[in-house]
Amino acid sequence: MINAGPQDIQIDQGASFLMNFILEDDDGNPVSLAGATIAGKIRQAPESAVAIVAFTGTVISAGDGEGQISLTDVQTAAIPVDASGQGKRKLTKYVYDVEVTFGDGYKQRVLEGICFVSPEVTK
Repeated sequence: MINAGPQDIQIDQGASFLMNFILEDDDGNPVSLAGATIAGKIRQAPESAVAIVAFTGTVISAGDGEGQISLTDVQTAAIPVDASGQGKRKLTKYVYDVEVTFGDGYKQRVLEGICFVSPEVTK
């Protein structure tokens, strides 16, 4: 588990991706996710008009403030990677963020950072 906030991630192209997170208030108490939805996207840059891929967001335990983002192996296989640097496993860099929309309509960004994608060899 990680506490929500800035968090760089690495996704392996062609493999399933799953990451749990816990939302806590300033005192370290879980923030209720009752009635909340979770959404997130990966883009080339923050200002890019088109998303590379959208995460599936799931509330795991509403009372404990636990949520999850995930991508299927098919989704990660479709993420473009930098083909330069033959013979090297060069990571491709994107940006991502995740937002929670609470039951009352209030929306908050809970995760953000750099998304590194490692190219798939076994296809």
